[in-house]
Amino acid sequence: MKSNYSIQNLKNIINNSAKDEMLSSDLIITKRGQKRDAISFIGEAEFQSIQVFSFDDDIVEVLRQTSKSDGSTKIAIDISLIDRKSLAELFSIVARMAMVYSYEIRIIYTLAEYSPPSGEAHPNNDVKPVSNFFSGWSNRPGMPILSVVGLGYERDKAVGAVEFLESSEAFLYIPQSKEDKYYTDVIRENSRLMGAYPESNRFSYELESPTETIYSLDSVISANKNKYKIVLLPFGPKIFYALSLLSSIAHPEVSVWYVSGENEDSDSSQDRDVSDISGFSFTINYSEK
Repeated sequence: MKSNYSIQNLKNIINNSAKDEMLSSDLIITKRGQKRDAISFIGEAEFQSIQVFSFDDDIVEVLRQTSKSDGSTKIAIDISLIDRKSLAELFSIVARMAMVYSYEIRIIYTLAEYSPPSGEAHPNNDVKPVSNFFSGWSNRPGMPILSVVGLGYERDKAVGAVEFLESSEAFLYIPQSKEDKYYTDVIRENSRLMGAYPESNRFSYELESPTETIYSLDSVISANKNKYKIVLLPFGPKIFYALSLLSSIAHPEVSVWYVSGENEDSDSSQDRDVSDISGFSFTINYSEK
């Protein structure tokens, strides 16, 4: 299946441009905190003249009221403190509204300061697609499963999800940042899963360069979607979760799955001190084919 969505103009947003990208937007969607949301990190006084909405507002109505009938509406979405299921709902709303309007989306993500893993293990009580919109489908039922797994601090949750799906194959995405200790911790927390797959199935990705990651995801999906039913399991940093949602919009055969308890990982939605800010932008349009 070919998506009716056109996702183009992918660009990285680096530290010193994040504020400008937000201030030049028509509106901002966020979840406010004390430290980790982008507005608090940059300084609230900078945003007095721009419309700011909470992720739990009526976003459909907000977009109806603010979207331009001529030209693209620029929306900054600060994903830093938004929980994963709500973020999936937000992406699905944007995708549906893009059937009528054109959008330029700026995804903003604040990276929390390094914190070691808790060492705790949480059971996978619920493993399923994050929503109907991201449930994927296949023209050929019975195809083997390929899991594309983002790794994080969630000890054994990733391997449990891969086993639950009875995956025939898996590709592993390992986050890297300026904090070398984080990379080492992720490797250790996921040693069981990593030991099950060769190095050729492992990809390291830079948190500060998300566009390279989505091009990598696109290549993996395009090369394998005619052979496998592809399931994205985006554990770890939320920027990878956002990239997975966008990949599923571009490839509607692909599903994005949610695992209960994944918010216990130390990156999830905790309002902690920030070490860096980055993100990516893209345009999204829809056309009948």
